[in-house]
Amino acid sequence: MPKKQLTTIIKDPKKYFKKIRIKKSFIFGIATVVILLILYIFKSLFVAAIVNGQPISRISIVKNLEKRGGQAALDTLINEALIFQEAKRENVSVTDEEVEEVISKIEAGLENQGGLDQALVLEGMTREELVKQIQMQKLVEKMLTNRIIVTEADVSEYINTNSEILPEGASAEEINETVKNQLQQQKLSSEIQIWLADLRQKAKINYFVEY
Repeated sequence: MPKKQLTTIIKDPKKYFKKIRIKKSFIFGIATVVILLILYIFKSLFVAAIVNGQPISRISIVKNLEKRGGQAALDTLINEALIFQEAKRENVSVTDEEVEEVISKIEAGLENQGGLDQALVLEGMTREELVKQIQMQKLVEKMLTNRIIVTEADVSEYINTNSEILPEGASAEEINETVKNQLQQQKLSSEIQIWLADLRQKAKINYFVEY
């Protein structure tokens, strides 16, 4: 301790400790102002709205949403994790070019309907989320392609059974191709459900929240 400071304490200890308290109060006051300023700047992180002076916290919204669809959302995220993990295990990947090709087709299809960006806004989805969905779809297709078999007999049976809903004016070749693609997608959807159920059964999933 400096000699001058020690002398002050000895001569007038009350005055010294009063200065210390004032200094601490000043520092505490500054810290409080800084904290309040930070809370004000980032208030949207904590408060979603204020109704006649009553704040509605973001955590209350999260809890409300979790009650309504928490399990479904959790299941979706678990499935996503399982898909990416299985793709990594099987060394299956999707290139940026493959993703861009799908996005280009989507953009072309939405060109006369406001464009992709507007469609994403309406769906409440970002472009990054769309890319992730495409990546997952392509990964699943690559991993399950060998399990999907559509025979000529399947195509012929569908055409004979659903002739009234087939596009008019299309050639037999075009109809066969359309029907084959449709049947492949149907079988893929069914196979995905079976495949995911099997992955979930084999996976070690620890739940810390119950809905």
